[in-house]
Amino acid sequence: MASIPTKTIVAAMVHDPAAAQMKRIPNSIDTLSPNNRFVVEIEKFPTVPGIPFHTIEGDRGRGDAPNSSDGVVPYWSSHMAGARSDLIVPSNHSAPRNPQAIAEVKRILRLHLKSQSESSSNATRTKSVDSRRSKSTTAQLIESR
Repeated sequence: MASIPTKTIVAAMVHDPAAAQMKRIPNSIDTLSPNNRFVVEIEKFPTVPGIPFHTIEGDRGRGDAPNSSDGVVPYWSSHMAGARSDLIVPSNHSAPRNPQAIAEVKRILRLHLKSQSESSSNATRTKSVDSRRSKSTTAQLIESR
């Protein structure tokens, strides 16, 4: 979600001898701890403006967010401020199998598809108008000579 320079990633790895030995960018398993140096560094970068994101968190059916957890990940760790939508489902850490979570992913994908279609349609209309203007301007230049 954020555009992070490679040198920042490398700098975050250098301070941690275990990460430097990996000689690769850490993956999600490597960065499970909120105190992981990579996680600490990446949190300093804002999400890229204009790129929407959504969150779906499980609360094991307790309904006690923001004090909830899916049994593995606490709400505070999975919640992201600025999300277009934030859904808490009555699920444990297997939220991807939860019917409400599945329905939400489908809703988000449809929303994204609709927004892409509208953007494409607007770009086509703009290109068409620009093309007509260009032809008109060219015709005027030819007539003025």
